[in-house]
Amino acid sequence: SYENTNFGGGQIQTTSINVSGENVQASSSLFGQSFSEIIVVNGKQYSRTMGSEEWTEQTATVDRQSLTQMQGFANLPSEASSSENLGLETLGGSDAYHLSFALTPDEVKSLFKNVQASQLTSNAGGEVDVWVEEETSFRLKYEALIRNANITEQIGFGDIRVTATITSINEPISIAPPV
Repeated sequence: SYENTNFGGGQIQTTSINVSGENVQASSSLFGQSFSEIIVVNGKQYSRTMGSEEWTEQTATVDRQSLTQMQGFANLPSEASSSENLGLETLGGSDAYHLSFALTPDEVKSLFKNVQASQLTSNAGGEVDVWVEEETSFRLKYEALIRNANITEQIGFGDIRVTATITSINEPISIAPPV
């Protein structure tokens, strides 16, 4: 979502990602309308975009890592300028440690390498909160805030908030190519 812009703020995009081994299904919505869907099964990628019911098949160009983009967050304890354990909280029925990390502008640029550099040139730092399940050490939720990012030329500068909630860890799911 975007916050503190000249136009206010609000949720713009929602993405849902399902992973089973190397198979992936991802769907995105913009302003509540289905925008795109990608399915990767056995090295083949199937995709479609808004307004089309027809699937396009090709050799996979995306994978689980590129779609989830959470691997950089593993370095938070060593990359963040400060960190704090905010204690145990209940999240989705599980007890989880709530960890908070403060980021300088340079640390934001380093952590969010997948964001266009021009968007982060004037950033004012940020923070990332992570909830880690007490029993299993699984990450259950990430919430990142980047202050003063250049959202788009039309919108200008504002804060970007990204929230990722991870559910159904190690539960069986089925991802199949479209019919």
